[in-house]
Formats: sequence, C-alpha cells, structure tokens
Amino acid sequence: GERVAILSMNSEAYLEAYYSIPFAGALPVPLNIRLSVAELVEAMKNCEAAVLLVDEPLFSYVAQLKRSVPSLRAVVTLGAVLADHPV
Repeated sequence: GERVAILSMNSEAYLEAYYSIPFAGALPVPLNIRLSVAELVEAMKNCEAAVLLVDEPLFSYVAQLKRSVPSLRAVVTLGAVLADHPV
C-alpha cells in the first residue's frame, strides 16, 4: 500500500491518524520531529511516502519536503487550516 508519513507532536490527532491509516489500506510512517529537514527528506525518499500528515508547529518544513521528495503527492494539516501557508 501507499505510505503516509506523519510529522506531528504527540496528540490525539496523531493517534487517530496512526491507527486509522491502515484501515485505508496504507502504511503509517511516523517521523521523528527532532530530525533535520535533510534527514526527513532522506527518510521520506527511502519509504517513498505519497502523503504527509503534518502538525501546525512543523508546517515550516513542508515547502522543502515538497521540493525534495518526488513521491510526495499530498500534504494534509493535522489541526486547523493554515490560511497563510498554501499546501
């Protein structure tokens, strides 16, 4: 199945995402929030993540990840919609 990367702080939304992704036929790929952007890029390239679920405080990484991870097709924000950051 497709891989769905999760870049999020520990929260209810993280748990909901982690345990619901397999029901959609995909595989959750938890990412460590302490990794550098270069390390996140490498991890996402290695697993060929198609979707990234990202927590609001970590949204600043999205532009670089979208440019650097060719398999990434969609980004979903966990939590409120961020009007200042087009996805």
